[in-house]
Amino acid sequence: GTATDEVMKKLDKFKPQEISTILYSCAKVRQVSPKLFDAATDGVIKNLDKFKPQSISNTVWAYATARRVSPKLFDTAAVEAIKKMGKFRPSDISNTLWSYATFGHPSFEMFDVAIQQAIQNLNAFQEYELCSVLWALAAMDYYVESSIPIFQRILELHQLNEYQFSNSSLILLHPVILWFSAEHEENIEIPTSLANECRTAYTKNQVNPSKY
Repeated sequence: GTATDEVMKKLDKFKPQEISTILYSCAKVRQVSPKLFDAATDGVIKNLDKFKPQSISNTVWAYATARRVSPKLFDTAAVEAIKKMGKFRPSDISNTLWSYATFGHPSFEMFDVAIQQAIQNLNAFQEYELCSVLWALAAMDYYVESSIPIFQRILELHQLNEYQFSNSSLILLHPVILWFSAEHEENIEIPTSLANECRTAYTKNQVNPSKY
């Protein structure tokens, strides 16, 4: 539309954080202009070293949500994310890993660094953020023993009677549980009650069956 055309004309005038905000906002409200994302890509890649952690996370999330494939952008963002992971918030970590898994874009060095960062600060993560991290690992079929504390934290939260998981979290967890059960059951015991809750939520909200 006209607004998109005006933004595209001024792309080289925007600061890196402003470009990230624009792309994130477009993706969040599902007003995706492929032309805008494609036009912004080269500039984003060149300036990713200037992006703050949240902007890195928001940018890859925007591209993943908009389904605009850019392997070079994701490769470059992974390098920057590794350098700055110590300053990533829980939401930055979960959104970044979700984005790479949604694209099926491997960056296992970045995954390793992100998981280690998450484990150091597990209590700061919301349940949905933990579920998103685990979903990313399952989607990439990337098992590392260091992910077990993340799953154990999920089980701790589930055991709290007053704690109710959101429907979105249960849907994310369903393929994770099947993945763990199929391939790594010896490492963690999954309560039947949690598995049943996840299966029910997933079945009600998903058209396509899980691949597991």
